[in-house]
Amino acid sequence: WCGPQPYIWYIDARWASLELYHELVNRGQYAVLSIGGNAGPKKLFGKLRHGLDKGTWTVLTHCKTGGQLVTLRAKKKAYLQILSNHVGGRLVTSEHWRRKPPAAKYLVTAPECQDDYNKYKSRVDIFNKMVRAYSRRGQFKNLQITYTQFFIHCFALQAFTYYTHFVSPFL
Repeated sequence: WCGPQPYIWYIDARWASLELYHELVNRGQYAVLSIGGNAGPKKLFGKLRHGLDKGTWTVLTHCKTGGQLVTLRAKKKAYLQILSNHVGGRLVTSEHWRRKPPAAKYLVTAPECQDDYNKYKSRVDIFNKMVRAYSRRGQFKNLQITYTQFFIHCFALQAFTYYTHFVSPFL
């Protein structure tokens, strides 16, 4: 493979882990991962959440990889943790549209990584939906067959992504 990376890995909390992040960075890939509240190290994540008000966030830089861990309090009881070596915790302002009456446009300030993740998160959700739909079609025989089917499906989705990125624009 030569040239720039064709896309960024956007991975939600269902599949993300610190180990996966390190593996992607070691392979020279860019990644934006949503880290779940049950991921380790729990003590560190608890300290990062402590004292945050709604709409505020803390940024912790990972010296080894140059990535940033952003912990954001999005709602009263909802926290979001994003680990990324692609975008960081810089303040950005984006325009949102309220669909419910009274419909209106409004500005929201958020960390850059959250804005970036939200723009592309729907693709991650579509991928998860496709993978979960595939795994339900076959009857469970054993764990090895289930994982094999899962990875075959992931590779097929990956091949389709490359096809649409490189081949279909020229057809």
